[in-house]
Amino acid sequence: MSEFSIRQSVPFDLPAILQIERANESAAHWSEDAYQRLWTDLDAHRVAFIAERGGEVLGFIVGHQVADEWELENVAVALSAKRQGIGRDLVQRLVSIAEAAVGTRIFLEVRASNLPAQHLYEVLGFEQVGSRRNYYSNPQEDALLFEKKLTAISMKIR
Repeated sequence: MSEFSIRQSVPFDLPAILQIERANESAAHWSEDAYQRLWTDLDAHRVAFIAERGGEVLGFIVGHQVADEWELENVAVALSAKRQGIGRDLVQRLVSIAEAAVGTRIFLEVRASNLPAQHLYEVLGFEQVGSRRNYYSNPQEDALLFEKKLTAISMKIR
């Protein structure tokens, strides 16, 4: 298993992002226009990163800052690249960005059936803090709310 790198996403990454997202049933499914706005709205409060190896996009993450809080909006890893630490490193990158921006917490929603993702979030220090009934559609499913509190003690650039 060779190393991968993480970099800020660019419009050229869109086809690969869409392909990865569509192949992952548990990923949040955004429209192509929603992804285009990542690069055209010049939203300084939204960040998007991709993981790649040899020019191949293996995964992506999108986060959004609102005041001193951050939301992990979307993350997915190519099916062929799962269980290689890519999702973990993408989430850790977003947490590092939130900490550097002096965020107080980062939160996310995850499908109740997505046990591997829930386990990953727990390993990374997130705690389940609630749920939203019938939050997801196709198929209809509850969302579990997870949160990680960010403190001055944990602030360090990784």
